[in-house]
Amino acid sequence: GTQSETLSQFLYVFTILIFLALDGHHIFIRALAASFEAVPIRGFSLQPQIYDLVLKASGQMFVLAIKIAAPIIITLFLSNLCLGIVARTVPQVNILMIGFPINIVLGMIIFMLILNGMAPLIKEIMRQMDGFFISVIQSR
Repeated sequence: GTQSETLSQFLYVFTILIFLALDGHHIFIRALAASFEAVPIRGFSLQPQIYDLVLKASGQMFVLAIKIAAPIIITLFLSNLCLGIVARTVPQVNILMIGFPINIVLGMIIFMLILNGMAPLIKEIMRQMDGFFISVIQSR
């Protein structure tokens, strides 16, 4: 029922398939079971160490997001820079009408090139999150 871009839907399905292929659902169930063994129900209280862990995990997520988006951002920046130079040197050409399709095609090409490298990155993210959840449970 909600509107979303086709590319975001593709990334969502791709990430879920990688998650399932790397047995992420097994890791999740094991972590859930271990959390009930380590911390009984209603036996969890927030400790100051947890805030540090969450802050560290947030920083790591931001760095990973930059790593994923950097190739596309750099490519589109350079493309717009070149189109701006062309617009200044040849004012008769309507760069706006040419620039949009060029940016879309360049973005899709770079996206397809980095898609192959995303599976190991997602695996690394899952490994880090597994360690994060274990350290949160142990810091109770």
